[in-house]
Amino acid sequence: MSPSRETPRPEPSAAVANEPSSPEVESILALLAAQVGEPWEAVDRRQVASAIKRHRNLAAAMRKVPLANGDEPSLTFAPLYEGERVAGGDR
Repeated sequence: MSPSRETPRPEPSAAVANEPSSPEVESILALLAAQVGEPWEAVDRRQVASAIKRHRNLAAAMRKVPLANGDEPSLTFAPLYEGERVAGGDR
């Protein structure tokens, strides 16, 4: 893609975009702006704020799901220690 072509920006969903911005969202935006070091256009700021709000809403919804003591991923990580081999493996 040539530098002169502008990437189309998706519009944030109306439900998330219309939510009022919280102090937490504003502080995350300020932190990100400081890390980027360049001023953002208004549309970029709205898009990033919308993504932050969306992720916060998704995280809140995930926290509402009750988990039982046995709920865990079906695959658990078991590290190999020095000198151990994978069963059936050549490595």
